[in-house]
Amino acid sequence: MDFATYLKRLGKNVRRARWRRGLTQQQLAGESFSTRYVADVERGARNVSMRTVFELAALLGVRVIDLVNVGESGRPIDLSKVPECFTIVGLDGKQVLDSEGKPLCGKPFDTPVTEPEAEVKSHSVPSGATVPGKRPPGVPPSSGTPSVR
Repeated sequence: MDFATYLKRLGKNVRRARWRRGLTQQQLAGESFSTRYVADVERGARNVSMRTVFELAALLGVRVIDLVNVGESGRPIDLSKVPECFTIVGLDGKQVLDSEGKPLCGKPFDTPVTEPEAEVKSHSVPSGATVPGKRPPGVPPSSGTPSVR
């Protein structure tokens, strides 16, 4: 599902919840939103923040999941079954090992994976050489000769 479709379905859920409460767009907007904003959300023309979704759910007396559940066909992931560590596999398809020969472990949600520091070689441009697309110092953009100041 693309994001535009998601927003339209979210808007439809907001509209249905508003109808069930017997509210007009103006009543739902109240002092929190403009009537135009509510209309845009219901049409799927607004990219609403999670804060807005929480506020709308509270105003409508529904759960957040009731608004954001847009009929996605896949089953939800049971996060309690997600392992705490993922095996990291390199581009060659082999498991990546640390300096001690132990498998590197990727932490899924909170800890970035750190790899052994790679040796970085610095390269410099020899004096007097130019880099393609770059002007040498002192050459203005409009001419090819150095300026004298």
